[in-house]
Amino acid sequence: MNIIDLKLSTTEQNRVLESIFDDKGDSFACVDTSGNLIVFYLLKNRYVTICKGTNPSSFCFTEKNQGLLFLANPSKVITVHNLSTF
Repeated sequence: MNIIDLKLSTTEQNRVLESIFDDKGDSFACVDTSGNLIVFYLLKNRYVTICKGTNPSSFCFTEKNQGLLFLANPSKVITVHNLSTF
């Protein structure tokens, strides 16, 4: 049996900074304190990490095509991620 001393653990936990739901409410995207963009599929009970280490200034789902996620970076670059491929 391994004993872990939590007092000596100095790693900071990741917390969710922002989150958004799509129009149907089937999935949501969130950004944690490490800058990871994660999409959770509630009906499928799974998640996918879209970007690691990027700290987006804003992100949103599209209204008409539910498979697209727009991501605006602080460097004024907008990227579009097709979520139907994940």
